Amino acid sequence: MAQTAQAQAFQKQDTTPLPDDVETQLKQQVHALRGTSAGGFLILFAHFVACECRPIIMFYTSYLAYEVLFLQSQIMNSMITTRIEEAARQKYDMGLPEYYGCVNADAASLSGSQMVWDLSPMKTKCIGTIRNQMYGLPVPDNVVVTWIGFVCKWNSAVFILVLMVELIRSGPRHLGHGSYLAFTWKLNHSRPHKICATILVFFCFVLVADFVRFCVILYRLELGFKIIPMLTTMVPPLGGIIGSAWMLLHPPPIPNVDYESKEFKELHFRRSVWTDLAQNNNEFYGEMKKALHDHVKGLSDPIKDIAPGGEYSTHENVVAHVRQKAGGGSVANAGGTEQAALLLP
Repeated sequence: MAQTAQAQAFQKQDTTPLPDDVETQLKQQVHALRGTSAGGFLILFAHFVACECRPIIMFYTSYLAYEVLFLQSQIMNSMITTRIEEAARQKYDMGLPEYYGCVNADAASLSGSQMVWDLSPMKTKCIGTIRNQMYGLPVPDNVVVTWIGFVCKWNSAVFILVLMVELIRSGPRHLGHGSYLAFTWKLNHSRPHKICATILVFFCFVLVADFVRFCVILYRLELGFKIIPMLTTMVPPLGGIIGSAWMLLHPPPIPNVDYESKEFKELHFRRSVWTDLAQNNNEFYGEMKKALHDHVKGLSDPIKDIAPGGEYSTHENVVAHVRQKAGGGSVANAGGTEQAALLLP
């Protein structure tokens, strides 16, 4: 009985979760990491990739989804013949569902299956040898698809690389620094950013033209009834591609604050790593603007959570230095009136 009681006690002790202790220890470790220069920049770098580069990542992932769906539709409607289907099914002893699954697998492997300089036709298991059935160009269709995927991949990669180089060159070293806010606002309206975004928008025009071309082919083949189902399937990822490129080409306007001032760049806000990995700098500024508005009106003081003092800036410094350009004044010098609260853009 004593052994049974000890075993039960041990099992109970072993399986009892300690979420509060684990969460506290994790927060302490993150706080210690943020206290180092390397750790602070590492967290800033992770935030930059996850939030400020999010439209580029969405652009590329949307393209991957669209590419597979579009290739499957083209192959099923312009490449598969009765002879090709019967030959594959007899050779591998496949039923109709297995054959369609095999075709989808071949379509998924069509892009990126070979090097961009390899111009040879691709041999597949269930589609046969890929020639120029879809595009009618001098090179095989698998080469065309590989080139399109290569252009999308490297446009996205170069875009992110350019932004990272600008981040390293610009000087911000901490997620909560005002200089990091100033950097992202200037970066989104810089010439390198506009050039890369324009290239992505041009790529979208190529994809839309290709999609329209295929719809015309279906109509000429008297398969127009398949256009509407295809639209409902492929418009969402295509819309994600176009929307992401449009967001990059037309970023939000820069807030009308004196972000170039030394005082603003030296501000140090307290930002939660877990929250801010899903919150970009424009969203954080909107939260700070609302907190300043509530502070001026005497509604509440959430600004003290963002600027609690100590290793961070005080809320008095934030109120004093988050001010409009061209002598618009600061909230601190405006007497706390309702009009002063509207000084923030």
